[in-house]
Amino acid sequence: MAISTDSLSTHSASQAVAWVSKTALGIVGNDVAPGADNTFLSRFIKAIHPSLAAGVDLDAMNSKAIKTLERSLTKLAADGPNVIHLYDFVRKTIMSATTDSVFGPLNPMKDANTIAAWLKFEQKIPLLSLGILPKWIAKEGLEARESLVKAFDNYLAANGQDQASGYIQRRIGFFFQEGIPAEDVSRFEVGGLIALNSNTIPMAFWLVYHIFSDANVLEDCRGEVSQAVQKHQDDTCTINLDWIKNSCPILHSTFSEVFRAHGIGLVPRRALEDHLLDDRYLLKKGGTVFIPYRVHHHDPSNWGDNESEFYHKRFLKHAGAKRHNPAALRGFGNGAHLCPGRHFASTEILLFTTMMILRFDASPVEGQWPQIPVERSSQAASLDQPDHDLEVELRPRTDVGQQQWTVDFSGSDKPMKMLT
Repeated sequence: MAISTDSLSTHSASQAVAWVSKTALGIVGNDVAPGADNTFLSRFIKAIHPSLAAGVDLDAMNSKAIKTLERSLTKLAADGPNVIHLYDFVRKTIMSATTDSVFGPLNPMKDANTIAAWLKFEQKIPLLSLGILPKWIAKEGLEARESLVKAFDNYLAANGQDQASGYIQRRIGFFFQEGIPAEDVSRFEVGGLIALNSNTIPMAFWLVYHIFSDANVLEDCRGEVSQAVQKHQDDTCTINLDWIKNSCPILHSTFSEVFRAHGIGLVPRRALEDHLLDDRYLLKKGGTVFIPYRVHHHDPSNWGDNESEFYHKRFLKHAGAKRHNPAALRGFGNGAHLCPGRHFASTEILLFTTMMILRFDASPVEGQWPQIPVERSSQAASLDQPDHDLEVELRPRTDVGQQQWTVDFSGSDKPMKMLT
């Protein structure tokens, strides 16, 4: 069976969600012949890859994000015990760290009105992606999108990208080099916010939730990351990033189990020829095929009889143990849809989680950690989102909670041993 892997989502999302001009659509979709290996998407990935691979640019983004996280958590710890809404706290903290590190000092997502517009837009992405009567069924989403476009128009007019991360400089530089009109670059950047925020935030939330809500998981993960900490005589603590990235197998296994338990993404493919699947289903040429993550992630033939349980040690490697089929876990995608920012996102999430479990204890205000329903999750993200927020009391740990923390980046130029 012949299928196309890279033109479908790029062209469709550009048209339905970002609503770029016909000129931009022509540039995006003018080289999508079957088998083409020099498409707009492939050139884009090649252009931005150096800034997202292990090296100076990635370290700079991670450093900026981690400093923002550290400031947020230090302020929280200084206030003593706090009752927070956990998802809202994670969203604000991760979004601030991510967008500051990516967009630089003129980050348009610092503005409260722009953040509010993003939240409205994000809710309406599934409706906008349908491309059916958006003015009627997603009016608020359209208005919010145009507010975001205006914010990025202002960002580009001020040459904000010149002070931004290497990733943004390469990304925006690529768009202009390809001939994308300036007004459409802003629209592409609105679309880029989806990649930056829509999965990173729920991933960080679920990782923190599953660790704090199970005493055994907390003990295992806290024990691992504690070995990365060096305490100094001046009461500061330093976390060795290389240790977190490459010497915490239980934390990484828990990370992958979050992807397995909460992954809801759909991999889109386009049939390039007629094909009878399993002698039952006729896929017509030009038709769209969606591959749901959840089917792979909850198949007992892949994961055993306990597939419905959250088992944080599922991905640990044991001598003689049967290895999981790598295709059964769709964490960061694969092929043309492999997330280019996976190293940045993973480092940010793992460091945020590390600092949370090292510096705080947590307990739900209602007494018991609940099972959080996810029936209303937006399909704009590839992970579940909670139907409602969770009130949690965070308490600084008495021995290290209110100390100053730094991160040691030595050795961080080595690629992370990623399970997903």
